Amino acid sequence: DMLNSLDTAYARALISLELKQYTSTMWTPDETIIGLRNYANSTNNRLLFCMVLTRAAFDGVSITPSDVVNELGISRNAVDTMVKETEEAGWITVERDQNQYRKLIAKPVMVKAYLAYATALADASQELDLAGLNQARKHAKLLGLYEPNSLPL
Repeated sequence: DMLNSLDTAYARALISLELKQYTSTMWTPDETIIGLRNYANSTNNRLLFCMVLTRAAFDGVSITPSDVVNELGISRNAVDTMVKETEEAGWITVERDQNQYRKLIAKPVMVKAYLAYATALADASQELDLAGLNQARKHAKLLGLYEPNSLPL
């Protein structure tokens, strides 16, 4: 039926988008950010760490290692390792106050890398018409034609 077809079309388009993301065919970073992209994509924790710092940069704030630990639910040791790695690579700035508490700030190269990725993701999403498919699903729900996650498999 139509509703199952909408969900299937959306799921298929989402698979296509995710395949583009994970096979790195969606975008080719310039040489200033390729190392950062490779670092972030090497583990889930590194990716999430970079995302949290980039979001803080978008918000114009710094973030502490404890903030990262609490938000991501990863060990303090893992966060400390990533702070060391990304600071040495020149992707973040670590400011220390008089008590040696650290504040982490994403450098412009990290923000630039995520903006390039986000733009490529938006373009790929438009090509696959994810927004159009999702709007059709939204209106079907608003009309009471079905409940999300209630369709038979």
